[in-house]
Amino acid sequence: MKRAIQFADLHCHPHSRAFNTFRNSRNRNTSKYNPWTIIPSNIANQEKGKRAFSYSQCDMARLINGEVGIAFASLYPFEKGFFRGGGKVDSKWIVEVAGILQRIPILGAVAMAYLRHKLRPVVSSEEGFLSAKDYLQNLLMKMPGERIEFIQSPTYDYYNELKEEYNFLVSAHNVSMETTIEAPWLKKTSFNLFSGKKEDASHKAKGTYFIARNNTEVEQAINDGKLVFIVTIEGMHSFGTDTAITDIYKRIMEVKKWTFPVFFITFSHHFNNYLCGHAHSLPGEGTLFAAQHDGMNAPFDGGPAYTNSKGMAAVRLLLSVGPDNVKNETMYGRRILIDVKHMAASSRKGYYDLVNRCNANGDNIPVIASHVGYTGVKKIDDLINNVDTETDTYQAVSELNPWNINVCDEDIEIIVKTQGLLGLCFDQRVLGIRKKENRPGKQIIWKNLLGFIHAAVHSTVLTQEEKPGIWKSLCIGTDFEGYIDPVNEYATALHFKQFKADLRSAIQTEIFDRNLTASYLIPNGKTADDLAHDVCIGNVLDFLKRNF
Repeated sequence: MKRAIQFADLHCHPHSRAFNTFRNSRNRNTSKYNPWTIIPSNIANQEKGKRAFSYSQCDMARLINGEVGIAFASLYPFEKGFFRGGGKVDSKWIVEVAGILQRIPILGAVAMAYLRHKLRPVVSSEEGFLSAKDYLQNLLMKMPGERIEFIQSPTYDYYNELKEEYNFLVSAHNVSMETTIEAPWLKKTSFNLFSGKKEDASHKAKGTYFIARNNTEVEQAINDGKLVFIVTIEGMHSFGTDTAITDIYKRIMEVKKWTFPVFFITFSHHFNNYLCGHAHSLPGEGTLFAAQHDGMNAPFDGGPAYTNSKGMAAVRLLLSVGPDNVKNETMYGRRILIDVKHMAASSRKGYYDLVNRCNANGDNIPVIASHVGYTGVKKIDDLINNVDTETDTYQAVSELNPWNINVCDEDIEIIVKTQGLLGLCFDQRVLGIRKKENRPGKQIIWKNLLGFIHAAVHSTVLTQEEKPGIWKSLCIGTDFEGYIDPVNEYATALHFKQFKADLRSAIQTEIFDRNLTASYLIPNGKTADDLAHDVCIGNVLDFLKRNF
């Protein structure tokens, strides 16, 4: 029987847990080193709504059994800014001990608490703090010590890592396989004893994933019941931050020739890529591990026309747009779209200037915001002016997250005008749930979706013909496996069906039952079921028909 397909996820990392667990392992089983390898999850932590690093969100089993049809698989070489430990102290022992202890179910927690206690006296010194930081990163991110050591080493290179991750993703393309549990024996045994029998759907599946090169292949693979992967990249740092700009341009052209094309690039991420400004993204406790102020909230350089900036030149090359603002794939290769998530509001302003110039020449460039929440703010300039108020308490707007990492009304207007995509992130913090706050996830998700819709419906910039386009722009962009804490109700891809049911119910109750379809500019003939389907997969399918 052909597999049921109901969902598309615009931004996730389905292969990353397996890749980062075994990439630098001295003892890895090469025959099981592929995206079908499942790293054991702590199901109890998932059920209790604890930090997501201890459980998987969108591995192959969860995608297959969650009836996902399309996953935009984001390649992400870990940024060095998260792992600047080591310094003057050899932290190898701490990292190795932590790596061993985290695999021991009960005694490990006690032992790690003791180690934390022993580290306390030295955290005030630079050397001690750096060592402690390595240990804590290992503990919090559940990343093996070997992997941390490699990222900290001089041999770690973003572009090489990008290619390694791409090859890992490609390794099982169009091969019928089934999942396997792979982990150090202690962790695997504890999983089998305490979690393994609780939810087979969380770790058992078989099928085929297919990496698509165009929309024709997407449609055929879905018709065959396969899971479709579309390659994306998160962060232009992937092309190098300590290399000549000419080398970055050369690498962009190399990537454009990959067998499986990159569909879009999330241009910025957490740290300075020396091409454009990044938005504030880490909460207060995150600054203990990583300082992201260098380049944060900066604009593209080069003046009002943004023609002299090396970052804008990279944007043009990705989009295959020449100095005349005309598309030229013959000269610049296949277009790679830009995702504005993580891009500072100041830089987004410059990017939209280019988009508008190209649109004026008849080249519509769809704007993508792949995994965002709603700020409650109207203008990009307001986001720019408010960056100094971006605290963990979200003081500027009561129930939403008003940081400029999220979108405002002006962002939404250009997304709708260009027939782009607006991916709803499932991360608690991005959506506006503060630390230790217990607001229902489905409530805050609905509030963010309503914000997106109201911004378009009440826009003074969009025409009446353009405004209903918001219903064709909305989609899911979870950021699963992106080291997020998803809302408890929809913690993994296995919960997509519940999300769809809740979304359909909210649309029916809040709009249709209240006779507000005209006020919300619901397209004629559309039902609540239709709109829920569109958000979950339909809009993505339509977008791919136009752009892939």
